[in-house]
Amino acid sequence: MIAMAAVEHHEYRAGFLSQQLAWRDEMFAAGTDHAIGADFHWAGALSITPGGVSGNHLAIASVGNFWFGQDWSRQTEEGYMTMITFVGTRLAQVRLIPTVVLDNAQPNLVDRQRTASSS
Repeated sequence: MIAMAAVEHHEYRAGFLSQQLAWRDEMFAAGTDHAIGADFHWAGALSITPGGVSGNHLAIASVGNFWFGQDWSRQTEEGYMTMITFVGTRLAQVRLIPTVVLDNAQPNLVDRQRTASSS
């Protein structure tokens, strides 16, 4: 597995840019299995497409904020970590683990049990 991050500074958005999709396709055609991006400050889109050694290519636009104290919007306070499971070389599962930045740049895991019971 090879992971690469292509960064182009168009901050504060969640979707893929057309340029990123073109880079994703070029990287996959060149042999990259998975591409995980960063630096948009918002949790972003992901795509799973057929191909690669693992059977599927995973691309993530951005995992959001982990270390920036940007408390002016909900989007800049949220992110996710990925737990990627393989069976041999086959991509079997992608689990998104939500995070929230509190107290000016302190990343925390979101407590799903507490969140569900408070709503």
